[in-house]
Amino acid sequence: GLRAPFFVMCLHTSAMALCLPLARALAKPGQRVLAPARAVAVLLPMWLASSFCYISALEFAPAGLVQTLFGTAPAVVAAMSRVLLAEPFTPRRGAAAVFAFAGMLAVGLSAWGGGSRGAAGMLLGAALALLAVLSAAGYKVGFKFWFGFPPASEVLGVVGTLGVAAGLLGVPVAFALGATGVEDRWWREGAVVNWPLLVGSAVVDAIYGIAVAFGVALSSPIVVAFGAILGIPSNLVIDAIAFGTTPGAAEIAGAALIVASFVLCVA
Repeated sequence: GLRAPFFVMCLHTSAMALCLPLARALAKPGQRVLAPARAVAVLLPMWLASSFCYISALEFAPAGLVQTLFGTAPAVVAAMSRVLLAEPFTPRRGAAAVFAFAGMLAVGLSAWGGGSRGAAGMLLGAALALLAVLSAAGYKVGFKFWFGFPPASEVLGVVGTLGVAAGLLGVPVAFALGATGVEDRWWREGAVVNWPLLVGSAVVDAIYGIAVAFGVALSSPIVVAFGAILGIPSNLVIDAIAFGTTPGAAEIAGAALIVASFVLCVA
């Protein structure tokens, strides 16, 4: 298959540029659509780093370890929000963060095996996972800090601007990585590239980026952080229905803790 993680990440982020036409259509006369350059300079590296570090972490560390470390995301977002947004860190939110981490740990226990790069690889994978957590948290909190409660046109405009910037800045880098052999040359004739899958997943990622931006704009980074990990128990349910898999006791308990953490956060 294609071995070009930077190009794939760049393509997925660039797909968010599709938001710009809709942003312009929704904007009122004189309303800002494009994000300020300073905001792009801060938010785009965080968005790219979160994706790239997460993908890279899975190459070195077991998926269960990476998933467990992502259980710290709500606590990291809550701490950043306390410092940058003056959001209160209540005992209820503290308990929710503990529940979230415990739930992610319980679900991830079954996938802790498989590390093939030794202790050094495990440490590198863990460091990359934590960097992904910090970057994703910084993006959410930074978005709220910069834009507050923006209208729909501005949210779409910010996401679209990030997509355009990722394309303009990232494509030359992707070409350079391919030309020097660091990544596969995805443009050459005969390259094994599943373009329908690649483009389809890019559209899905763009939708995810829009959902995160609207979630942060309409509520808070903390709610979005707790809501994001609801995908874990949702996947367990989907797997059980679609593939007939039966989750273990630890996975069921972990899923219950994750749901409880979200309820505590929003209650």
